[in-house]
Amino acid sequence: MAADLVKLGRNDQSLVRVSPARQAMTNTLARLRQSGEIVTTNSAQRIVVPPPSPASGAIIDLPRICAVHDKPYTARYIADRKGKFHYGQSIRVDEKRICQQYEANLGNVLTLPAHDADYETCPWCGAYGFGSIRCDSCRTEVCYGRTHGNDFHCRPSCGSGGRLSSDNRSMRGLTPSLPPNSAPGSGGR
Repeated sequence: MAADLVKLGRNDQSLVRVSPARQAMTNTLARLRQSGEIVTTNSAQRIVVPPPSPASGAIIDLPRICAVHDKPYTARYIADRKGKFHYGQSIRVDEKRICQQYEANLGNVLTLPAHDADYETCPWCGAYGFGSIRCDSCRTEVCYGRTHGNDFHCRPSCGSGGRLSSDNRSMRGLTPSLPPNSAPGSGGR
C-alpha cells in the first residue's frame, strides 16, 4: 500500500485539482492586482478602492459671491474623459436661476478635488484669481475683487478682512438640473 502513495512536492501543482470557484477567485484577484485596486505588500494584501471618477461631462457649479458687488455667482467646472475637472466659466445667478437649476439637485452635492481648482474670473467685477477666497468670518467663498497683494477684504455685507494664506482644500458644489418644463420635446423654455 505504501507503494501506491505519492508524496507531492511544492512545485508539483499539475497533480492538484483546483475547483472552478477557486480558479475564478484567483483570476479575479489577478485582475484586481493589475488594476491597482489590490496592493500586495510583504505580509498581506491590502484593498485600495479608488473613489469613482465622475462621468465625462459631469458638471460641478461652485457657489461664490462677488467681493465688490456682493452678488452671487457660480464657477462651473466640467469633467473630462479621465474624470479630471477643468474650469469652464463663471455664471451670474439670482434667486430665480438658483430655483430653476439647483432646487431639484440639492441632495446631489459633488466635491471638486483641490488639485482640479484653476484660475477663475468673477462675472460681476471681472476679478481674476486662483479658485476663490474663503472668508473665515462669514464662511463664504468670495472672488478676488477686493484683494490687494496679500491683503483681503470680504464683501460689503461681511466687512471682514485679513491676510491671505495658502490652503489646499476641496470645494463642494451642486450639479445643475433642467427645469421640468424644459426637457427636450416638452415645448417649454
